[in-house]
Amino acid sequence: MKSGIFLLTIGTVAIGTDLFVIAGILPYIAESFGVTVQTVGYLVTVFAIIYALFGPILAIKTTHWHKPKLLIMSLGIFIIGEVLSAFAINFYMLIVARVISAFGASLFTPVAFALAVTLVPEEKKGKGLALVSGGLILSMAIAVPIGTWISFLFGWRVTYLFVAAMGIITDVGLVLTFKVRFRNKAQRGIQQQKINVKDNEIIKENNNFPLVIQRSSSLFRPSFVVAVSAYAFWGIAIFTIFPFISLILTGSLHVQPVDVGYVLALIGTGSFIGVMLGGHATDRWGHMKTAEISISVATIALIISYLFLSKSSLFFLLSYFMFSLAIQGFMPSQLRRVVYIASKNSHQIALSINNSFLYIGIALGAVVGGSLIHYFSLSVLPLASGFSVIIALGLSLFSMKLEGRGQSISYEIS
Repeated sequence: MKSGIFLLTIGTVAIGTDLFVIAGILPYIAESFGVTVQTVGYLVTVFAIIYALFGPILAIKTTHWHKPKLLIMSLGIFIIGEVLSAFAINFYMLIVARVISAFGASLFTPVAFALAVTLVPEEKKGKGLALVSGGLILSMAIAVPIGTWISFLFGWRVTYLFVAAMGIITDVGLVLTFKVRFRNKAQRGIQQQKINVKDNEIIKENNNFPLVIQRSSSLFRPSFVVAVSAYAFWGIAIFTIFPFISLILTGSLHVQPVDVGYVLALIGTGSFIGVMLGGHATDRWGHMKTAEISISVATIALIISYLFLSKSSLFFLLSYFMFSLAIQGFMPSQLRRVVYIASKNSHQIALSINNSFLYIGIALGAVVGGSLIHYFSLSVLPLASGFSVIIALGLSLFSMKLEGRGQSISYEIS
């Protein structure tokens, strides 16, 4: 179990590095292609839209596929996208490369979360999901700062090669580890699969869309729709600011470009601590209490960051550190909530839809942030982010009310 969770975490580190590193290399890409930073910010939007569109479709079509093979294949597609990004000769080619990377990431992440659910006992599912989702956040603390420094020293193209190298190492690890781990299970399942193939059951299940919809009926419940909508606003709250954090650091706070990586490492460390604390809190106190605490603290931190954005670098950085810590504490409780609402045979689809809503939020957040910078200034970003955080909390509370279970939810998965 531990080695499987570790590999899934490393895989999400690679995915997270690709997603978050734009915060550190955005000015370099803009200068390289002669476009505005707002235009480069749309790379996040393109990635997020492709992820949101293809995630649920791929989840439905691959529900019965062998999950380790899916992980290896999807990460391979992601690696191809990273290599193409590194060798893009113009901005349009870079957009196409981001589409390919998003396609691979949209398949890898929900499968990794779904597999993590099966690798840990019931009472530790919150921690297991926190570890895997923490890979996305760990990338902010380690890989993104390294990628930023690489971009500063050698150029942004080398940064994408760095991400590709991370993906290759992870994919090799997946091939070696899961080949051994799942060999016996696969062999035991061969005879059963042969019987199913004779009756065309596997083929029918994979291509029978109404059957998939019937099995996933829990995903049409209002409580599920509202819950994943809350995750979208969570994404808006983070990505209204994060893609442009380097502009805030170098422009408003006068941080030297070479020091941006250190600040991103600090922010990423806070985020990783937050997601791990959120996992422990979810297992101990439940989904709703964890969500209330994390989002409330995040809102207060954003108000402080707004007040000190142009007055004190120290107070702004401390408040943004607290925001990163608090807001990421919401992630494990959200994933746990989605797994609870979904029926057992629709976890992968549910988590994929949840991630799609997150990436819709990411896409909108990047657009909102870029537009606010264009029409107003960097200083209004914390206010817009705080507004989204409050909406996310309201939707989470409303989802809980629709479920009609109160605060004392039993997180037993049937």
